[in-house]
Amino acid sequence: MNAGGTDDAPIYFTASVDDSVGGDTGRDGSAGVPKAGWWRGVQLRNAGSATMRHCVVAFSGYAETAGIYAQGIGALNLRSTTIRNTYGDGLRIYGSTGETTIAGNTFTLNTTGVTVSGETQCITLRNNNIHGNSSHGVINRNAEVVDVRHNWWGAPSGPYHPSLNAGGEGNAVSDGVLFEPWQDQENTSEGEGEGEGGG
Repeated sequence: MNAGGTDDAPIYFTASVDDSVGGDTGRDGSAGVPKAGWWRGVQLRNAGSATMRHCVVAFSGYAETAGIYAQGIGALNLRSTTIRNTYGDGLRIYGSTGETTIAGNTFTLNTTGVTVSGETQCITLRNNNIHGNSSHGVINRNAEVVDVRHNWWGAPSGPYHPSLNAGGEGNAVSDGVLFEPWQDQENTSEGEGEGEGGG
């Protein structure tokens, strides 16, 4: 899949009753109200690959409880995309061996922003905005470290971790997550370069 939107015209993957996009697509007036878990989400399995730039993935998480689910040998190139209102993980990477680029995105209003598990390679996230998720910003269920340095966590004090950054007022991170330094303001860049450090 190659989904390339623009700043002014993003590509939406959302619930059929989400009238904020395309009008009354559900043909039910104002009766239909989208909510997290309305549809399954974007699934990348086996050799399936995706390049997504300037997209919005919203109100997904049915069944797999993930907005974007990546598993297999396919590549994932995710940039300048917003994943929000997911029932579960905004992005879940599970046993993926393909090349992964995650830069300049926003993960918000999900249960967890990003969950990584079953990986033998280091997954890196750069210049993303990870905030407003109800459980964690990033969870590592994996032996390999997850490198999430130079991201914005919703607060200048960085992400919350009970022992490594107990004063962090941003989204929480689990063990096995390399988060310092972090950005001290919201990211506006599409690139993978290192942002301003705050940690």
